[in-house]
Amino acid sequence: MGSVAKKGFQLVSGATVNLFTNRAGDYLGYGPEAAELVGIPEPEPKTFMQLPQAPELGRLYCTLFRNREKKVDPGAFLTADCRGSLRRMHKALQEKHGLHLRMGTKPEMMWLKNDENGKPTDGMSKPYCYHFDQLESLMGSALLAAMDEGLDNSLDPGSPEERNICDAMAQGKTVKKLPMSLGEALVHLENDEVVQRGLPGEMFRLYHEYKTDQWAPFLSTVIDWEKDTCMECLP
Repeated sequence: MGSVAKKGFQLVSGATVNLFTNRAGDYLGYGPEAAELVGIPEPEPKTFMQLPQAPELGRLYCTLFRNREKKVDPGAFLTADCRGSLRRMHKALQEKHGLHLRMGTKPEMMWLKNDENGKPTDGMSKPYCYHFDQLESLMGSALLAAMDEGLDNSLDPGSPEERNICDAMAQGKTVKKLPMSLGEALVHLENDEVVQRGLPGEMFRLYHEYKTDQWAPFLSTVIDWEKDTCMECLP
């Protein structure tokens, strides 16, 4: 343990995107030739905890860095580390504006249920290598970027709204609608520099590639609604 604390551990960079492959069979985010990342359990030794369900094992959060042998920014923070990036962005907001963002944690382990074989099911976590999907539950980084933009430019957020938004629209309130599909949302993301600041460095590229690869198969999938509505079969 002492050696790991000093030198860290090495892991393939593709692990940050769950070691998934895209539709063409290529690894998402990073090819097999990409240098390994380095994880260091500093400065967070306080995150160490013995697992109650397996006392022989422990959990320790780590900060991820670029490999020391990288030609570009060797040893720098790995921007694909969603938790590390969120922590650094939050620190920057505190230093710049004297404010901090408080977010409640979700007790997801309490949502787990056992299936007929006694194995845990449901819950938010997925048994992937790095759980890149966690980024969506850590989107506080996008909120931090939006807050920073608003504070820097003294933007008016508008009057508080407590009505049901559908009722408010029926009463004449003008509302800018959210994207109606993942594909539309990805187009907006490509053109939104503020939100992209919440996905620093390689994070935007990885996230966009990851979600685009999810959207493409959906477009080629025939759903029940299409069968019921559009398909006509002669007897």
